[in-house]
Amino acid sequence: MKKSIISLCFLLMSNLFAQELGWNFALQTTLQESFVPVVSVPVPYAQLSCSYTIPLDFGDSLVFSGANLAFGAVPILTPISFGSQYAVVFTPSQALSFTLGGTINTGWEILGNHGLRVYNFDDEEYEQVTPFTTWQYDFIFQTSFQFDTGVLIPGDWSHVVMQANYQIFYTGCTAAGQGDFWEFTGTKDCVNGWKYNFMALLGYQFPFKNTIIGVQGLWSAYLDEKVYGKYAKTFDGDFTDIMLAFVAMAQLNEKNNISLSVPFMGIRDFSEVEENAEAYFDKTTVGREWVLSNISLTWAYNF
Repeated sequence: MKKSIISLCFLLMSNLFAQELGWNFALQTTLQESFVPVVSVPVPYAQLSCSYTIPLDFGDSLVFSGANLAFGAVPILTPISFGSQYAVVFTPSQALSFTLGGTINTGWEILGNHGLRVYNFDDEEYEQVTPFTTWQYDFIFQTSFQFDTGVLIPGDWSHVVMQANYQIFYTGCTAAGQGDFWEFTGTKDCVNGWKYNFMALLGYQFPFKNTIIGVQGLWSAYLDEKVYGKYAKTFDGDFTDIMLAFVAMAQLNEKNNISLSVPFMGIRDFSEVEENAEAYFDKTTVGREWVLSNISLTWAYNF
């Protein structure tokens, strides 16, 4: 699984907070078939979100109606990791929200699959850390914007939805110092430092089952290439990871939602042969290659 899941989770969480007043609980599970680096069996992924929303009275105008302040927590469990997300979301308008949050995660090994590892330069390999004593963490600030053309053009068939969010966050591992590399749930060559994520969604909402079909993009990179130390130039520390995905979402009823995502990843292409490499940061980046990274089917149940 990729770290972009964090961004997706916070986006989904922000939407969840804006929907209900008072307590809200939801269970979300994902079945993900991974194609990178090799074809694997589907991976189950589950999160239980809990939020409390306080309505704010900013007037009855179209712009400021529905304002609220929300607090939430999201424990997440996979076969190789356990973690949680915490967030405070301020929504002054139905079109705009601000999120301040964080994540903390740990991981273990099952059948050669690793949750959290740190690179050992002496042995030239990633080593599994002790779970629940070593942690991966993020501190996140996010601003989100969403708009539905149905607000301006009333009608069942006039809903073109647009959504964008921008994150600045610090990501790190408690067992890693400056110049150390670590891996979390399959994403290798991570380092402690500030990153950004920008995500955009353009879709069309059908009048039946609140079905949305569209395309989604995610751009992510470290803010300073120097976090990679002596590998900054050869590894291309300014490289931006890109994800472009076809997405489909449907609200089956008041409590059940399903979604499908088929993402393509634009990742580093190296001059060296890197198949099944233990690490990639010591290789020379020469461009970008595109791969079908996974197919994810998600079901969410709102209590």
